[in-house]
Amino acid sequence: MKREFPTQKEIIRQERRKWSRSSLDDVLLCREERFLSGGFLFKKFVLSFDGKKERSCRGEETALRILFFSDTHIRNDFSRSFFPCLKWQGSTLIFENLEESIALAKPDILLFGGDLAGESCIYPESAALFSRLAVPEKFAIHGNWDKKGNTALSYAARRKMLEEAGVRLLVNEGVFLRKDLFLYGFDDTRMGYPLLSLPDEAANGEIIRIFAAHSPDTVTGRLQKENISLNEKDLFLCGHTHGGQIRMPLFGALRTSTYSGKKLEMAWYEHKENHAKMFVSSGIGTTFIHTRIFSPPEIVLLEIKSRQG
Repeated sequence: MKREFPTQKEIIRQERRKWSRSSLDDVLLCREERFLSGGFLFKKFVLSFDGKKERSCRGEETALRILFFSDTHIRNDFSRSFFPCLKWQGSTLIFENLEESIALAKPDILLFGGDLAGESCIYPESAALFSRLAVPEKFAIHGNWDKKGNTALSYAARRKMLEEAGVRLLVNEGVFLRKDLFLYGFDDTRMGYPLLSLPDEAANGEIIRIFAAHSPDTVTGRLQKENISLNEKDLFLCGHTHGGQIRMPLFGALRTSTYSGKKLEMAWYEHKENHAKMFVSSGIGTTFIHTRIFSPPEIVLLEIKSRQG
């Protein structure tokens, strides 16, 4: 007997075809800068959502600086990059590198994309390190490692630890960063249940909406059931893939641990129909094999240009 409804895997494989790799101009990018900061590849993107694609962003626009990073996977052992100049060891050095990058970037908002720690026993220490990061506002979402069923810590305990460190955890909820800029955080698609619940004010097509989802599968999978109306002012920020963690020249990721596969492995993408944007970060940490080959750890600074303050 034929199934009446497609599985989530089938939905994701159908929907991922609607996203295509974007050039810098396609995502309304004014400029991109790449340099090393601490142990990370630091990427800075200056984005304008007013339809202009000129490379110099001038005029009365104001900018909000959002530092996005994901997948720290802090653990007791160490990880190192294939490149000798990009390596780190333990939680302390990771956050020292973040402190260096924050001092350089001076962001207004810190956004963490999930998968904080690889082991429950060091989650309290890992969460507490956010308190050392000098950023006015801090937000985070759940990753699949943050919600594993065999954890010794409850979700409420983890939320409390983050709140004590000054971090607001967004689980299927959002907040206005400005009157024209809305941030929404989804629950993890593997270990949770991502839902969309937007206030009426955020349904306005003139509002810039940033959706944080740990995995791109959230965007191409369950999110499609919400029948959300997207437009060119919508931006999704994802992680989870690690950029493949092990990449081969001219081929890219060998494996991404997603149903989206290599189609959405890392970098910028744009929806072919509604022109929403998606950035998939390669993240910071590692899992299983504790090394990165041709996929250096990265953090991203998004400078959002806006006509309204």
